[in-house]
Amino acid sequence: MDTQVSQIHVSQISPTRKELQIRDPSKSDYDQFEDLRDSMQRHGLLEPIIVRPINNRGSYEVVAGNRRLLSAQELQWRTIPAIIQSVDDVKLRRLAFIENVYREDIDDTEKAKSIAAIYTDIGFPP
Repeated sequence: MDTQVSQIHVSQISPTRKELQIRDPSKSDYDQFEDLRDSMQRHGLLEPIIVRPINNRGSYEVVAGNRRLLSAQELQWRTIPAIIQSVDDVKLRRLAFIENVYREDIDDTEKAKSIAAIYTDIGFPP
């Protein structure tokens, strides 16, 4: 897996499509979002986001790091450090689950829905 970090224009990156997200973004705790944004403003981005190419014109979709991208947009950053990986929808959902499962604001119902979606992706019956 390539881990080269590139600077990508924020305007070229779209958040993960809602149907592939493991949680409802409207449930995000705004205080935690503010903390992340403030930390990024003071210290910069400590971990690059992961994106995947979505077309041949240099556009990308977030694989991991939606909140970091939104924070960068609010801070009006022109670019953001990112690792570019070619992943399919199944792997994207798995990576999103791994990244978010340990966050304290993910409840058991959201975890269960994510696991069920991953099982469906790999061919297990619902």
